[in-house]
Amino acid sequence: MTRKNEEFIINTLKHSPDMNPSIEFVNRTRQELLHRAQNTNTNENMFIKYLLRSGLVAALMLVAWFTFFSGSQQLNTAIHAGLSIFTSRSSVISNTNAKPVVFIYHTHNLESFKPELGSSLIGKSVESRDINITRVGKYLSEKLEEFGVKTLVDQTDYTTKPNYNFSDSYQLSRTTVSSALKTNPSLKMVFDVHRDSLTRDKTTTKINGKDVATIHFVIASSNEKYKENLKLASELKKQIEQLYPRLSPQISLKNPAGDTSRSYNQELFNHSLLIEIGGMENSLQEEYRAAEILAQAISNIAR
Repeated sequence: MTRKNEEFIINTLKHSPDMNPSIEFVNRTRQELLHRAQNTNTNENMFIKYLLRSGLVAALMLVAWFTFFSGSQQLNTAIHAGLSIFTSRSSVISNTNAKPVVFIYHTHNLESFKPELGSSLIGKSVESRDINITRVGKYLSEKLEEFGVKTLVDQTDYTTKPNYNFSDSYQLSRTTVSSALKTNPSLKMVFDVHRDSLTRDKTTTKINGKDVATIHFVIASSNEKYKENLKLASELKKQIEQLYPRLSPQISLKNPAGDTSRSYNQELFNHSLLIEIGGMENSLQEEYRAAEILAQAISNIAR
């Protein structure tokens, strides 16, 4: 097709009657557009009114929550927890290659939980090689890592040692602690994590409508380092109470009267604690909730 033919076709289309709509068509189109615009404005007005009414209802509900349902306390708790998580997250990157600060181990590693064992518990002690306190220690370490605290965990099963006797447990775990301290001079805190043997009503509290296992710090007062250990326990208790006032950890001083097997190996390091999280009648979920709170408190001190 020549250029002359192309110009002819373009001019023909340009001046075609189809390219010049009638006045009637133009008027009809104008009226249709105006009608649609009015409907749009009406819908927008209805939407705006809906938003205003919804906002008013939400405001009234918020006032009622604060006034009648302890909303301010729950909000305060959430803010404390949120700020703690936010500030700790900021240190995660800088601690990627950091040396371990916390060491977690379990002298009584088979301690388990009745709700998790079910029918397999009948006629047996509350122990398990699979579902036991080592899961809680692992969860605690994972939360500490999330908060930027480098953590070592030992899950040695001392019951598999030759000629094992329960009364020798602390002597066996003593070797574990000594080795960890020797190979990791960066350690600042050492925790032997257990669960208590008390009943559920004594090892459970409720926070924001959820059951949470209690936390109990046990300190042997028979060694020269107990004051430093007590200081650490007191600081952790303070941190936890600031985050969650309903979870007030207990601190117990025990004097084993020179019995080295009952010093809980705390004379090996001046920031050592035996920590009981919940009891034999708590579930793992309740244990985990307490462990996460404990991790927040530890991370606040570790930083």
